[in-house]
Amino acid sequence: MKSTRIQILIFLLLVFIVSWSFEAFIISGGGVKNFGLLGLMTLMWIPGLISIFLRIIAKLGFEDVGFKKGLLKFYFYAVGLPLVIAFVVNIVCMVLDIRDFSFIAIETLNQALPKIAMTRALGLFGALGEE
Repeated sequence: MKSTRIQILIFLLLVFIVSWSFEAFIISGGGVKNFGLLGLMTLMWIPGLISIFLRIIAKLGFEDVGFKKGLLKFYFYAVGLPLVIAFVVNIVCMVLDIRDFSFIAIETLNQALPKIAMTRALGLFGALGEE
């Protein structure tokens, strides 16, 4: 049981470190407008790639992963739904003209901090169920 918890903690730690480092790289490199869809897709693939890497390193194998042909609706949920969400987010960003990352005033940040913390907490809760 402890071994499983340690593996989960290592996975989460690596995902956070690699994802946040890549996000910082994207932001410092001029933002999403310079990296485009490839940068975002790379960011989305980080948890899966780390999972595969850790399974190979720990010699866990892939028998229990579920690489089996399933119902078509689950393929839509796994592939189609994230594409639809990414498309909607892209459209919203285009409509709102969100293309650049920039620093904001400290007063504005202080007002937004509780909302940012809640969003992060809910996002973390949801992300833990992905893997």
